[in-house]
Amino acid sequence: MWRDSASIAEDDYRFAAAFLHHLNDQSKLNPLLGTWHLRSWEISYSDDRPLSFPFGDDATGVIIYSNDGWMSACVAASKRQRLSSESVRSAPPAERLAAFESYFQYAGRYRLHDSANGLHVIHEVTHTLNPNFLGTQQVRLVDLSEPGVLVLSADDAMPVSAVARHHRLIWQRAEPTLPPETGTPASVLQRCKTKEISP
Repeated sequence: MWRDSASIAEDDYRFAAAFLHHLNDQSKLNPLLGTWHLRSWEISYSDDRPLSFPFGDDATGVIIYSNDGWMSACVAASKRQRLSSESVRSAPPAERLAAFESYFQYAGRYRLHDSANGLHVIHEVTHTLNPNFLGTQQVRLVDLSEPGVLVLSADDAMPVSAVARHHRLIWQRAEPTLPPETGTPASVLQRCKTKEISP
């Protein structure tokens, strides 16, 4: 059956609206679900020394929580230097070390745990840049008090020191991505509202 471009576009927007409503329903069940972009990673210290930023105060990163119980996270220093070789294996050792030290990544299964101490997310690491992370559980306190913002925090001790550290990673929820021909989520919702399109 022949269909004109207007009816095809209408169906595209109906699909997009249904997709956005689905994401909203899923996020009510699991508030972490989706993609988040790093705003900052800061560390405070029990001896009141100044805050530090392990990958700089302009670090970039992304963390993704899927609806099948898997997650992936990475953080990188901004403006990382390119290698002098096209292959990392043939790059000078100093360049390879710098590349390793300017990037952080791990992935694995995750689960939520709510207790009297607050909501926690437990990352069970199955893949990681740092081999010492493999098989560990990375537990993070979850703070979702600001709309669209995820704060993950954890405490540890400095190596060979009694000084305690408090890590605080602030993430901003990413806007859902739709096909370019469909338009942005905001434009879809506006069009659905003005034309009273329902999913």
